[in-house]
Amino acid sequence: MAMFKKTTLATAILLAGVSSTAFAADMTDDSMYNAAKSTGNAFFDDASVTGGLYTFMRKRDRYSQADGKMVANLDHTTALANVDFSSGYINDMVGFDFGVFAAADLTQNAAVDHEFNFVPWDNPYDPIWANDKADNGASIYKAALKFKMANTWAKAGYIQPSGPGGLGVNWNFMPGTYRGAQAGADFGSLSVAYMWADEYKAPWFQDTYAFRTKDAPAGMDDVVDYVHSFGAKYTFENGLILDGAFSQSKDYLDTYHGKIKHNLKVADGNLFLAYHYYGAEDAGDYEVYDGKAWMQAVQTSFSKGAYTFRAEATITKAEGEKGYFVYRTTGPNGSSQGAMDLWWDGRSDWNHDGEKAVFIGAWRDLADLGKPGWSVGASYIYGWDGKPASDYADQSVELKEEAFNLDVAYTFQDGDWKGTRVAAHMTKYNNRSGLDSWTGFKNAFQDENDLKLSLVVPYSF
Repeated sequence: MAMFKKTTLATAILLAGVSSTAFAADMTDDSMYNAAKSTGNAFFDDASVTGGLYTFMRKRDRYSQADGKMVANLDHTTALANVDFSSGYINDMVGFDFGVFAAADLTQNAAVDHEFNFVPWDNPYDPIWANDKADNGASIYKAALKFKMANTWAKAGYIQPSGPGGLGVNWNFMPGTYRGAQAGADFGSLSVAYMWADEYKAPWFQDTYAFRTKDAPAGMDDVVDYVHSFGAKYTFENGLILDGAFSQSKDYLDTYHGKIKHNLKVADGNLFLAYHYYGAEDAGDYEVYDGKAWMQAVQTSFSKGAYTFRAEATITKAEGEKGYFVYRTTGPNGSSQGAMDLWWDGRSDWNHDGEKAVFIGAWRDLADLGKPGWSVGASYIYGWDGKPASDYADQSVELKEEAFNLDVAYTFQDGDWKGTRVAAHMTKYNNRSGLDSWTGFKNAFQDENDLKLSLVVPYSF
């Protein structure tokens, strides 16, 4: 393991960035690694290589009203690996970041679009469901020049957003990627950033693609030329944080958010409080929403000793034929993403028009019970008052949904496997609307049983 970390990966990355004459030592000799780390060039001397090996297994069954029983929806085991190189800065001004990952299905017995391998089509707008096998392969997820000077910074190329702003990325173990540029500055407690991009790819696609206005075959009128975002964040001396952003897809959607967050010491523990407002409205001729759409959320968590407790709630307004709210500047899943903090991991997005939802959960670290590295947790989610899309005939039907979650995880504490994490997440989801999947409620599906097992083996040097 140590030899793999220090030589094979190090030489592969470093040799890709320098001439062959820079390192004449044997590629399996640690002396080459040590020489590479003392070149006198900050680009390499301050560089880091990180990454991981991952295995993800998922078995998800969904109730089919037509069959009258649970049927396989996702059933796969996928192996992934990534290498992430981050250089130092030449003259303390210019550097380069690069990341690549590979994925391959070890087993695949249900839907192909499980989002942890590459789907067998080129973009989220034109799925080819006749293809029943994922495209094992590799993809570059980061390749960007980076700059800094005084209190300013910038990056350009294939990037992920950083700093304040309204653009985010889809994730599996790897992040999605924008083709664009971002710049920001820090003025003491105030941070600001601006980002522009003309293409994107979710991590289950190998190449970037243009933004579009809706989930339909490409046409000139459907292409969005660019998305952009401006954000600002102010941190007070007492730890209170104000975070705001405005984002836009050209002639399509405006999105924006405001967040207030605060950490407090209470009863020898840590109390976290937050309020979020996420909004969206049409910016062109396409009628995505009727008027303003939004989701508001409150978050609370309290941690003390081995215990962590969370209680959160949301309320949503999303009138119109879409009928549900998503915080991103384009419509289809995988076409872009917004910077939303909420994550309940309970299958539903709990985001239909009129829906209220609550989340409660508790987690315990077992170290004090003689089980260092082990943790367990449970959570429950309930949503109600969801309204169907405006084009559904029966407007009296109501969406009620709930989810039960269980978590078990173990992190290796020492040895060659230190930092490696094994985790299981189980969800029992119930849809109480009586309607079939995607019917009336266009972002809701029928009952599911979902089991996710993951293995993460990180490395860095």
